[in-house]
Amino acid sequence: MTTMNQANFNAGQHNGSKPHRLGKSPEHDRSGYRLSLPWFEQRRRIHFGSLVGVAMLVLAQLGCNYRAQRCNVSGLQAYQQGQYAVAVNEFQQALRANPKNADAYYNLGQTYYTMGKQISNQAYISQAEQLLRQSIALDDQHVEAHRALAGLLIETGNEKFAFDLLNTWRNRYPGSAEPSIELARLFQEYGDARQATDYLADALRIEPQNVRALKAMGHVRESQGELQLALENYYRVLQMDTRQADVMQAVSRVQTRMAQGTNPAGGNSATQMATPWHPRTDGNSPRF
Repeated sequence: MTTMNQANFNAGQHNGSKPHRLGKSPEHDRSGYRLSLPWFEQRRRIHFGSLVGVAMLVLAQLGCNYRAQRCNVSGLQAYQQGQYAVAVNEFQQALRANPKNADAYYNLGQTYYTMGKQISNQAYISQAEQLLRQSIALDDQHVEAHRALAGLLIETGNEKFAFDLLNTWRNRYPGSAEPSIELARLFQEYGDARQATDYLADALRIEPQNVRALKAMGHVRESQGELQLALENYYRVLQMDTRQADVMQAVSRVQTRMAQGTNPAGGNSATQMATPWHPRTDGNSPRF
């Protein structure tokens, strides 16, 4: 802020006229010359103008975020109904409202990827990859974007890049459990239960109450026939959230197997290790 010179504390006289007293609004003296504002009047007006400017910027940003969120929600509804062209348009509208909305990039990328797979359009898939990377560039802790991009890389034959992506994320945020959970998910899908268990154990060391990690650990242990350990993981989840219907089903399934004495390694589980991608409506909402 420009500081006021001490000489401008009071305006000089002209033709014998007296300067304005401090605190008066600016006026013109009788000779027509404009008198200087008192120093604190100038500061007060500058401060007020700055506050008005900041308030207008905040309101504009809130308006952009609201429009982006509204378009993301509309895009989700269209996507769920299979109206992908409409979804694309809505997500693009969200980006026009807020070009820094990582969720809109993520949603748009996933929609292009779905369309690309359905009609075998490589251009759409390549565009999806770039959009997912842009989402991560704007929010490098975006869990779904990392998961979706890793899945895209694997499905397009770039497994090494998928693991590199998640390892880089993990190294960048060693205090976050999410990268380890996603790495475990990949290793489990590749049939490496030992590595999956190690990464989940690491995630639980970081966040002992992480529901996703506990559910995933229960799933891996159940698939390996470690039923008692799986049951303990599922119970811990239910202690934190009794509304987990899939975990309640898993508990019932494991208890039945234990009662019957069946303990086969492998097998299928209805409990997913990690939720599949879902578009998101804003940066704070869980998943879309």
